[in-house]
Amino acid sequence: MQVATNSSVNSTDEDTSVTPQLLFTASYRTAPACNAVLDGKSGTFTSPNFPDSYPLNAWCLWVIKLTDQKEKLVHLSFDTFHLATPHYVKVMRAVHQNGTNGSEPDTIGQYSGDVIPNDVISSGEELWVWFLSKSKSTSVKQGVNVSYELIDCGGNITKISEIATPGYPKPVSKNTTCVWIVTLPPKTGNSTVNIISFDYEIHNFMNATGNLFEIRDGGSSQSPLVQMNYKNGKSPSILSTSNVLWIKYRYQHLSGPEVPAGFAFRMDYKIKECPLSDQCDNGKCIHADWKCDGIYQCQDRSDEKGCAKPGTLSSGAVSYLALALSILGSLVAGFLIACLIPYCYKRYRFARYSELLSPVPT
Repeated sequence: MQVATNSSVNSTDEDTSVTPQLLFTASYRTAPACNAVLDGKSGTFTSPNFPDSYPLNAWCLWVIKLTDQKEKLVHLSFDTFHLATPHYVKVMRAVHQNGTNGSEPDTIGQYSGDVIPNDVISSGEELWVWFLSKSKSTSVKQGVNVSYELIDCGGNITKISEIATPGYPKPVSKNTTCVWIVTLPPKTGNSTVNIISFDYEIHNFMNATGNLFEIRDGGSSQSPLVQMNYKNGKSPSILSTSNVLWIKYRYQHLSGPEVPAGFAFRMDYKIKECPLSDQCDNGKCIHADWKCDGIYQCQDRSDEKGCAKPGTLSSGAVSYLALALSILGSLVAGFLIACLIPYCYKRYRFARYSELLSPVPT
C-alpha cells in the first residue's frame, strides 16, 4: 500500500487556512481456495501456500467421500506437520442419519504443534479435515501436507488380539491393502510403562512391484521401520519402544498364467511391562540389548551408565582380571617354590659334600 499526502498553506495577516489532501493506492491478490471434496481412491492436500508458511485467518475444509465405496476404510496420514499455537487441524467422521443430507460429526482428533500425529483410520461415508489459523497468534509455520487412501481392511486395535490377512492362512487372491494401528495401555500402575512384544509369521512373500509388508515402531507412516525378515516361517520375538505399532499390508495381483497368489501373514502381540529401573528419564523403555552396546538410545545416556568406555574395562571386568592375575601369580609362585626349594637343597648338600671331601690342612 502506498500513501501520499499533499498540503498547501496560505498565510496572510488576516487569515490562515490549511487544505490537506490524502491520496492512497492499494493492491491485493487472490489466494487459492483450500476447500475441496475428494472422491478419488487416493490423494494429497496441503495448507495454503505449502511448502511456504500458511497465512493467518485461513479456514479450510476437505471432505473425503466414500459414498460409492462404503465398504472401504479411509487411511489418513500426515507427511508434514508444523503449526503455530493455537492453530490446529481437526479430523471428524460424518455419519448420515436415516439417509438424509444431515450428518452428525464425531471428532476423531484435534492436532497442533510440530509432532506428527498418529495416522487416522476411519469408516463412514465422509471424513472431514479442518484447518484453522485464527489470528490470535501472529506467528505462522510451514503448515501440513496430508495423504489419504482408501483401504480394504485394517483398523484401530486397542486390545490384545492377533492381526492377519483376510482368510489366513489361505493366500490373498485379489488386490488388497490393509493398515492396522495397535494402541495398548501406556502404563501399568504409577511407574511401569508398557511396550509391545510381538512376532509374525509370513508365507509365500514375493518381492514384486506393489507388494508391501511393513511394521513401524509408532503410530504413523513416518515412524521408524522395524527391520523385517521376509523368509517363510515365524520371526523371533521383537520389542517396540512404545505402546503403539503401525502395520501395513499390500498385495497387487499381477496378470499371467503362472503368477502365484498373494502372500499371507499373521502377527501376535502382547504387553511387556517395563519397570522404572529399566526406563530412561523420559520414560522410554531400555531394551536389554541396549545396555552397554556403545550407543546412546536414551537422551540421558542412562542405558550406558556403569559401562566401560571404549578402550577401558568396566569394574566387573577389572575384578575378573584381578582374580585371574592373582590365580596366575599363585601358580607361578608355586611353580617357582616347587623348583627352587629342591634346587637350593641340592646346592646346599653339594656344598657340604664338597667341604667334606676337601683335604684338611695340617
